[in-house]
Amino acid sequence: MADVKITDFGSEESCKNYLISKFDDLLQGVNNLYGKELMEELFKRLEKTIAIFNQDIQSLMKQLTSSPAQEPGKGFETLKAGLEQSAPEETPQNEWSRHLFD
Repeated sequence: MADVKITDFGSEESCKNYLISKFDDLLQGVNNLYGKELMEELFKRLEKTIAIFNQDIQSLMKQLTSSPAQEPGKGFETLKAGLEQSAPEETPQNEWSRHLFD
């Protein structure tokens, strides 16, 4: 007879172990069916995120180097004020979803 593991659903630890084993089985099945496609999509999204980050950094650096700083620390304040004026009124969730689905 095969080893049958009995789960005590009254015990938190036993329930946790049961769920972990079921999730492992489920994820293994998903990986066997869709693993390659999921990894390709992950790489596409990572490349896109890195490209957007690089664009944002380049834009920030251009603004920092082109804004005159009369006093130490004033360049950042000028940049911050300029960004606040030019930034669209979006929630962070909308901003991220825009990046994800562009």
